[in-house]
Amino acid sequence: MLIALKRGEKQIAINILSRCILNGYCLRLYADLSEQDYPKYQANLAIKGFDVLHQLFRLRYTKNITEAETLAIMRTLADNVRSYDQVVEAGFCSDMHC
Repeated sequence: MLIALKRGEKQIAINILSRCILNGYCLRLYADLSEQDYPKYQANLAIKGFDVLHQLFRLRYTKNITEAETLAIMRTLADNVRSYDQVVEAGFCSDMHC
């Protein structure tokens, strides 16, 4: 469907379209870079195989978390946090949720 636009309206439409295209390109670029950087991020974590931020978020904000889930999260933290770097990482993550 073609719409007849005045000169000013045409310029606004072109600007909106170009911004949408640019924003889409930037979001896609950001997603690609994040995807490439995530393995590096995971490799540098002190606590391996356990998403500390996600689990602490669940403990704080989930309304209906079962006691078994809570115990499993706390047990996993207690079993996996042994070195100084791991303690610092767990403390840093828990500090963000205070």
